[in-house]
Amino acid sequence: MKTRFSEQLKRMPVAVFIIGLLPEGMPPDVEHVLTNMKNAISPVTPVAMVLFCGILDRKKLSIWQRFTLISKIPSGEFQDWDTIRAWARTLPEQL
Repeated sequence: MKTRFSEQLKRMPVAVFIIGLLPEGMPPDVEHVLTNMKNAISPVTPVAMVLFCGILDRKKLSIWQRFTLISKIPSGEFQDWDTIRAWARTLPEQL
């Protein structure tokens, strides 16, 4: 985004969602993740930004990923679809 489309995206409203996983019991550092994302997409300033949990399919992990911290997270779908839908419903008025 910083090089290819930053000029176009600076002139229009943009919403960003981030998908991630955390080991069970580890508190999410949402502000840290959102700050890193803001830095990554700068100079684009999103009108909305949120962090959602995703899906982990162990069969799709690389060997390296299987032996890192991610290996402590059980396979599964962790999305909260009610929360995702609620956020998506706020977007038309912001965009």
